[in-house]
Amino acid sequence: MENIDFENKQYYRKLCMDRRLKLDKDEVFNKSKKIYENVISLKEIKQASRIFCYLSSEEKNEVNTGAIILWLLNNKKEVYIPKTDWKEKKIKIYNLPEYPLPPHKFVKKHGIMEPVNEYFTEYLKKDMDVLILPGTSGDVNGIRYGYGSGFFDRMLVSLSNSKYRFISI
Repeated sequence: MENIDFENKQYYRKLCMDRRLKLDKDEVFNKSKKIYENVISLKEIKQASRIFCYLSSEEKNEVNTGAIILWLLNNKKEVYIPKTDWKEKKIKIYNLPEYPLPPHKFVKKHGIMEPVNEYFTEYLKKDMDVLILPGTSGDVNGIRYGYGSGFFDRMLVSLSNSKYRFISI
């Protein structure tokens, strides 16, 4: 199967986003719970030491990653989160030592909670075992479609020399 061209990709991205935004809170909760159960049961998650996980946006009706992050931390996993650097158009990676998020250590940008620099140190090694990434949709070939800005795509390229698995939810 060929890659979807740009126009069709934009169309499917918008279609999937519109559908997701129409879900009511109970549907998002129930779907998030099923995804949580699936994610924590994966052998790749159980065997991993360092896991990158995005912080979900309630405004975008994303899969709630809070329960996943809490499970990871309670199971002695190192958890890493993204911070968007709009100037350099890239994702920076920070260690998340605790959850729930202490409100004074985070700021909301574009509907997403991000760490405040003075409380966190950027993680430069970028040697992750598993990455849990946001997505709007995907195709039958396992190609992930994000929001269209390419931040996570560029991050994946920067990690290309690492061994990792990624899960798009």
